[in-house]
Amino acid sequence: MKSWSIKQRSWKFGMILMALLFLFAAGEEISWGQRIFNIESNAFFVENNLQKETNLHNLTIGNISLNKLVFSKIIFGTLLIYILILPVVYLLFHRAQKLMDDFAIPIMEAHHVLAFIISTVIIVIIPAERKWELYEFCFAFIFLMIFYNPFNSWIYKDEISSVL
Repeated sequence: MKSWSIKQRSWKFGMILMALLFLFAAGEEISWGQRIFNIESNAFFVENNLQKETNLHNLTIGNISLNKLVFSKIIFGTLLIYILILPVVYLLFHRAQKLMDDFAIPIMEAHHVLAFIISTVIIVIIPAERKWELYEFCFAFIFLMIFYNPFNSWIYKDEISSVL
């Protein structure tokens, strides 16, 4: 926040977009505070939500499960690109590197990718009923580590000269 005034619009846009994305994810995970504030679901969510909670990721409209369509397939594809393709593109193409840095997109280190792969393999082979909850925790923790110390950590510096 202290360097907000000297950053470009693209950097600010990227940071705001990521903040909104993580706020949305956090809100969805806690059903927007429904249990915390003891709020009852309205009739729409009671009828169309698998857990009868006020969130989108358990919503089923007709025969379409938003959890399977959006939160499984689309997010999985996006994460696959972010985890496996983006770091390679970042390293190989200077123009892509500049664009990702301009929009403050944190790039994973090799150990972040390895952590994702190992946690995914472990979760897949565990014969536990609620293993996906553990996977969500691993996922959130690894993302915290990526944002705390990305490969391109200079995107958080106050001025570009500190990189050189």
